[in-house]
Amino acid sequence: MLQISKLAGLENLINSTKNLIKNEEFKGIIEKHVDIEDLKNLYVELMQTYTDRKEKELKTRWLNDLIEDIQNKLQIRTAVTKVEDVNFYKIAINREKARKFIKTVRLAQNKGEITKTSLQGFTIVAKATLYPVSTSWTGSAPLLR
Repeated sequence: MLQISKLAGLENLINSTKNLIKNEEFKGIIEKHVDIEDLKNLYVELMQTYTDRKEKELKTRWLNDLIEDIQNKLQIRTAVTKVEDVNFYKIAINREKARKFIKTVRLAQNKGEITKTSLQGFTIVAKATLYPVSTSWTGSAPLLR
């Protein structure tokens, strides 16, 4: 199932902006610090964002209902156990983490001098040297294809 974002924070922000625009009691203080036209422009932009996100939420709900309906209909016609929901976002994140890890490992495999400092007549050198890697790993995992 697809995740549905919550609009409560945006709704609160819209209501707060609306209150600032409509407030008569402290209008002088508000106008002293913020231009009313800027508040109105902010309100319009927040409402446009709300409309876009609400539309996306409705489409996501509809799609989730469709997916659930299809899964239920497929479950009726099969004796095989139901496949659990697949989280494609988590799969993509894990693949990216694996790519970054392999990139870091390859950078660490390079020979070179990291730092060189002198201390009381001695020279302290930090070097990166090649290290033996497992011969069973070929460098291309099926996960990264």
